[in-house]
Amino acid sequence: MIGATAGKVAWNEVDVTTNQNCCNLIIDTDQANFKFVYYWLCREYGNLQALAPGAVSIINAGKIKQYPIPIPPLPEQARIVAILDKFDALVNDISIGLPAEIAARRKQYEYYRNRLLTFKEASAQHSKLPASSIFDAL
Repeated sequence: MIGATAGKVAWNEVDVTTNQNCCNLIIDTDQANFKFVYYWLCREYGNLQALAPGAVSIINAGKIKQYPIPIPPLPEQARIVAILDKFDALVNDISIGLPAEIAARRKQYEYYRNRLLTFKEASAQHSKLPASSIFDAL
């Protein structure tokens, strides 16, 4: 891994051919969920970049292979991946994320509207007028 892309992480579910500037990892699925490893390595991007000394960022495969990755039990990995997949979809899939964001903003609007328009009955600062007194015509 070299240059500006040093430490970048991706996954592929089909066989691929890469050059010597990529560190390809094949995950033992009896030990780790590949998406769990992906999310962990994404989280560690800055730390992975720091493994590259010098002006030209080069991370060799040996450093990647020695990098510590916590491995909880597979069911826990699956639970974490399911949660992160949902967040990823909300953030990156406009057909899912946008409606969810609109619904959240509507709830937020209703909450603040109701808070702003709730007055104490005994408030001396507010007077109650019949609606007809503030409209020109009904």
